[in-house]
Amino acid sequence: MAGPVDVSMTLKGAEQVIALMRGASRETVTTDMLRGIGTLAVRSIQRDIRAQRSPDGTAYRAVTRFGQAGQRMIDTARLLNSIHFEV
Repeated sequence: MAGPVDVSMTLKGAEQVIALMRGASRETVTTDMLRGIGTLAVRSIQRDIRAQRSPDGTAYRAVTRFGQAGQRMIDTARLLNSIHFEV
């Protein structure tokens, strides 16, 4: 089994959060704030997977699995359950 993979991403509206964090001192940016941002990112990614759309909002093409309609990247929920963050 492969190990963890580092991934970078851009969230819509993240510019405002990044600007606020850059202007804040290290003491102001707390672990709870970073956990909140991580939680929002994970939920956003999972919501897009469940809605069957890519990060840019484009719908995934329909797929069939064993002759029945399937959901891309969600049939086994393996990918969905593997998304997490660390602070």
